Amino acid sequence: MYNDYMFKRVFYCSVFSLFSLSALFASDDSRNIVFEGLKYPIEANAVTAEKTGLVIYETPYSSPTAFDFNVVMIQGETENLNITLELRYKENRGETKAAVAPETLRIYKNGRFWAKFRLPAFDKHLFKLSFINLIENKDFHITIYEIQGLREAAGKTEVPVSTVPYEPPAELFLPEQSLFKLYKRADWEAQPPKEPYVQHAPKAMTLHHTAGKYTDKLEDSIAEVQFIQDYHQNGRGWIDIGYHFLLDGAGNIFEGRPVNAVGAHVLGKNIDNIGISFLGNYHPPKNDQPAKASIEAAAALGKSLSDNYSIQKSSFYAHRDIGKTDCPGNILYSRMQALKNLIFEPAPVEMPVKDQAINDFSDPKGSPALEQALKYSKQ
Repeated sequence: MYNDYMFKRVFYCSVFSLFSLSALFASDDSRNIVFEGLKYPIEANAVTAEKTGLVIYETPYSSPTAFDFNVVMIQGETENLNITLELRYKENRGETKAAVAPETLRIYKNGRFWAKFRLPAFDKHLFKLSFINLIENKDFHITIYEIQGLREAAGKTEVPVSTVPYEPPAELFLPEQSLFKLYKRADWEAQPPKEPYVQHAPKAMTLHHTAGKYTDKLEDSIAEVQFIQDYHQNGRGWIDIGYHFLLDGAGNIFEGRPVNAVGAHVLGKNIDNIGISFLGNYHPPKNDQPAKASIEAAAALGKSLSDNYSIQKSSFYAHRDIGKTDCPGNILYSRMQALKNLIFEPAPVEMPVKDQAINDFSDPKGSPALEQALKYSKQ
């Protein structure tokens, strides 16, 4: 991961549109780019290539959008790390432009990748994405979880305000509790926020899925949470990971943004709203299934939050209830009522036992399983 972040405040020299301001804090499916005949996640097989520099997979041109954009973001997973991407676009008049290289392309050792393309002007661009090999390759699989068209101001200047790393105040974080064990930010080696958090007073909770990779092993989950933070901070330009809590298929709970800080998970509705996200994609055609351990962990987390912040049953939402999105997916959405009952009814919630090797979870160094997982995530 990247360890050279210092606190900077970013001053924007151009005037943002209303959506540009909103995009700093969350997005929804309305910004997804549609390709005729394809559904997310896009599952593709790259062809065998005996030479380098060849197009091994290419999307069709995208369908027309109802919105202008000048940035294209893509994130997914590849079995071959030795690839690059390029984008070819048309403007409304149909003229094909030269290929655009990614402004940023990051490929993790586990195959997770994200890329950011910047186009020269706001427009309803039609484009296609090409995957290009850097070495000779056999057939391999590519999964594209998301491609979005975003608006981002072109002229911005970063001005260092302080050379002292920002230390979030302790009152922003969840108080110690006993209903569940939490992998805190230090445990999964979170990067610091790019700017100071804005404090809020939670009054609601919203359930999400990441619509990305499903994980149920600790080392894989740590790597995925680190990836999501990197994508949110350095791809989307947010100050930190958007969610407050993330859960994997084993029932592990990871602390994201501090619970008493405004998150970035529901467009226009982040203030006083806690974001809880399941790792994975619980919507057709992917159809990941929420594990019993995950549901029980979410119930324990929700119970603790509802008690601490006096959150009512009527203020526990699915993302699709308050945003233009399929999130948290049809499958997870079908469990909402049962999850509400587990959280807000008095029946006790029995949590699964975590790693028996963890002797003192408050000290990351006291957990052999955690140390092994962190070592794996850095390989």
